[in-house]
Amino acid sequence: MAQLTHSGLAMTDIGRVLGKLRALQSDLPAGERQAIESLLRAAGVVERTPPQYNPFLPGVHEDPYPHYHRLQAEHPVHWSEAMQSWVVCRYADVVTALRDPRLSHRTGYRTVLANVPPAEHAGIAQVTRFLGRLLNEIDPPEHTRLRRAMMRALATVGHQLPPARLESIARGLLDPVVTRHRMDLVADLAHPLPAVVGAELLAIPAADRSHFGRDVHDIVHTFSGGFSGTAAMAAGESAVDSLSSFLAHLLARRRARPGPDALSALLAVDGLTDDERVLVAANLILGLHENVTHAITLGLNTLLRQPLPAQRLLRGPDRLPTAVEEMLRHEGTAPILSRVVREDTVIGGVDLPQGAPVILLIAAANRDADRFPAPDRFIPDRSPNPHIAFGLGKRACPGATLARRIVHAAIGATLTGLPGLQLDTAAPLVWRDEINIHGLSTLPVAF
Repeated sequence: MAQLTHSGLAMTDIGRVLGKLRALQSDLPAGERQAIESLLRAAGVVERTPPQYNPFLPGVHEDPYPHYHRLQAEHPVHWSEAMQSWVVCRYADVVTALRDPRLSHRTGYRTVLANVPPAEHAGIAQVTRFLGRLLNEIDPPEHTRLRRAMMRALATVGHQLPPARLESIARGLLDPVVTRHRMDLVADLAHPLPAVVGAELLAIPAADRSHFGRDVHDIVHTFSGGFSGTAAMAAGESAVDSLSSFLAHLLARRRARPGPDALSALLAVDGLTDDERVLVAANLILGLHENVTHAITLGLNTLLRQPLPAQRLLRGPDRLPTAVEEMLRHEGTAPILSRVVREDTVIGGVDLPQGAPVILLIAAANRDADRFPAPDRFIPDRSPNPHIAFGLGKRACPGATLARRIVHAAIGATLTGLPGLQLDTAAPLVWRDEINIHGLSTLPVAF
């Protein structure tokens, strides 16, 4: 079974299908059992020797780290039949790949598009074009120019969101749920928070923020839901049209009356078209949304399973920044990055031919025992901590500094504002299904 078939199924769907096949297999004659075993092997849901990266194996999605460690020990750079891609998983090799200009970034949106029947491509032209122009999908010199513009805009307006203001926004989201003594940290805090911050960065009028938030949600969902078919792509098509039109209208208003916001700052950047200014603004908001939402909830989920670190953080809030770096290393939001080889290269002693797809296992690299002692332990004061959760060098996330500040503020406000905070064992904790996003759909807590 090729990558496209896999990507059209959610992890939970694959788990259910596999369970039914295994149950059926035990009741069949030997010849038919062998036929099912061959089918499972062809579908890529049976472990191979030597091991290959395969997020569809039983248990790997819920706890991928034993799988990662085996790959690092036995098959650090290899071709994955399940993913139809080369895979790189050791820290040193992933860092080498991230720095190698011979690996192109123009890959991810094609995987999403491949799940949409060709007859429907015309109906999703805008979202496809949009996905292909995001900063993480383009190469220099275009990437360099647009990334520089985003960083200039952030440098201009970032001071308007100091830690105290970010904490105030987070507390404003927490206050309505305090009396309930229970909440879902995803729905009540982590999901709305980056949208509120993004709206402030762009100085979006209060009356427009709800519609703005829905557009952002639908576009972000295209990255995940789009892997399951066309419904999310269709919603993304409408949302891209709506968000682009809204930002273009807002840009025109800022040109007539500049203000202390990111769009006004982008107007001051020479050499950009208005279309590129809208694109950079959208990149900024979308990047914050997905990374920050999951960083907050993954961090709190890890922290609430470690009572002593949580208590120490409460007693010493100055320790929070170091602990957040360890949260990002321990459970990163982007487990994989995709690349394409532009010209023949060698990584980890393995020849990678021109045109070959490559998956960089960021989550595995951040748990590499050769770089991080006791890699599976959460050590809140770990130092040094050279994780690559936000990328590396010139390809590092340009909004990483702001993202860290938002995560610090959200976790700090949660720990101090909800005394007795603990995981709510009476409600289910639900993981996202996608292989390209590591995050929680729900994180129920009680206090």
